[in-house]
Amino acid sequence: MSISSIGYIDLDVINLFGLTQEFHKGNQKVFDSFYQHFLDVLSKVMESTPPTQEELKARNPDFDVCAFSEKFKALDELIRFDENGVEERLSYTFYPDATKTERRLNAMLDSLENLVLYPELNGKPSYLFAAASIDSLFQDFSGFLFADEKDIQSLRTKRAHSVPFLISNSSEVSLELLNYSNTRIRLNSLEYKKLIYGCEECDLALNQIVKMFFLRIPLKHPDFCYVFDTVNGTMKERLGRFLIGKYSWLGSSSSSDITDMVRDYDLTICQGKIDPDNTVFCDFKRFKKEFPFSSRVPIYGFYDEFLSIRNSVIAYYNREIKQENKLINSLSRASAKFQDATKAASEDDEYKALTNERQEYRKELKKQKNTLVESFECVKEMMSEIRELLHDIIKSEEKRFVPPHVSDLVFTSFFEVREWSPEDANSLIERMATLDRPQLPMIEAFQQNKTAEYSSKETTDD
Repeated sequence: MSISSIGYIDLDVINLFGLTQEFHKGNQKVFDSFYQHFLDVLSKVMESTPPTQEELKARNPDFDVCAFSEKFKALDELIRFDENGVEERLSYTFYPDATKTERRLNAMLDSLENLVLYPELNGKPSYLFAAASIDSLFQDFSGFLFADEKDIQSLRTKRAHSVPFLISNSSEVSLELLNYSNTRIRLNSLEYKKLIYGCEECDLALNQIVKMFFLRIPLKHPDFCYVFDTVNGTMKERLGRFLIGKYSWLGSSSSSDITDMVRDYDLTICQGKIDPDNTVFCDFKRFKKEFPFSSRVPIYGFYDEFLSIRNSVIAYYNREIKQENKLINSLSRASAKFQDATKAASEDDEYKALTNERQEYRKELKKQKNTLVESFECVKEMMSEIRELLHDIIKSEEKRFVPPHVSDLVFTSFFEVREWSPEDANSLIERMATLDRPQLPMIEAFQQNKTAEYSSKETTDD
């Protein structure tokens, strides 16, 4: 490597990489030694060694990550890769929203996979803090969140980067990163700094090498997890299902940054006195004093989302089959009138041909529906097992954070199944009760009025 290929190396990097002796021997010696040091760290970062069970357990002792990972792989197979899987079968059906449904299923799986990659989040109340610079969050929030500010001193750098941090409690400080082969690599503080400085000196984008840093450190509130990201980062969307609060830190940013600071965040924290009635901005002192540190773990709603997807598909087939039943009955009555009126045989034959055509279409609809129901039932069983592993069920004595999208999924699912499955409808009412859905009394009254209809009505398959 030549001097011109990376330009000037400043004194901080020379000291960090231990290049003082080389510095006195000439610039080329400095560059050659620096490059070798950096390559050593970079090669370690690129490793793809699978974790041991002990390492997996250390990430979240209260969560069986190994069992969950196996269940997730099986679920992924059932939905995306099996020849009898949901997506494969959907692609050969009449269902008009097959592509949209595949996207919903893929988004659900991608979100679920986050608990394989970031198991620290499961079962923990988690908050996101975002700022223009992640290093500014460590500088300004360490006294607020960490048990001892000194624990973080060895990780502070003078270089800004945009790779997010997931921070969880531990009795000792340790640092890992997630690379693009989804492998966790443990680094010491010197290796971390060499990676940060080396990428900048060599003009390499750190976020193209590292997905996430994981910091385990003694926290003031050990039952919580924190995510540090930049305001333009993707963690607020990617991990949104697992977060109970999203906050942006304005700090000393200029007014031109305010739009990004406020967008999609629950609150923007800033320096200086802010009116207590302001629902967008909050001054840092009041925020630290009034921060709720809620112990409510969010309901993730993966099972509810799957049921919503399944119910939408089955509801379509039930409506179509019901419509075909009406059409076939109308054609049969019309054909009978032709016979009574002794009309031309050719006209009667046209009605019979059209009736046969609609009967064949109805037969194919029922076949497709039954095939999809079979696939959905396999997925439902697996989703139920995953829900148990995640403890994603509200027990009577628990207080859980219920995101609006979860209760909305249950609410809309009820109206999709009420006409064809009273059992599922009643199950969803029970689910609404655990979620404290405000419309529950109205739904219960509605369901009682439908009971008589349910008792006399068979499903549209009959």
